[in-house]
Amino acid sequence: MTAVLDIPAGYQFDGSVELWTPLSETPVKAVKSTSNGNKLIVQFNKADLDNNVPEGDSVQLTLTANFLKDGQQEQLTSTARVVVTK
Repeated sequence: MTAVLDIPAGYQFDGSVELWTPLSETPVKAVKSTSNGNKLIVQFNKADLDNNVPEGDSVQLTLTANFLKDGQQEQLTSTARVVVTK
């Protein structure tokens, strides 16, 4: 699975990316993440998500990532509702 996050102006990607899912108390770690300055592209292993994401028309997934702004680290969060078909 691939997630894309628009990076606000003035922020620089600084590492850790996680995906919070409805059926897990711990986040799913990204297997790959790249930033081109204004977009963060993150890949997750489908097998890691399978048992942590229910099937449905409006499943909430929350992506968190660390960024730097003015030398200070901040965690940005983006939540989306997606359709999950298994």
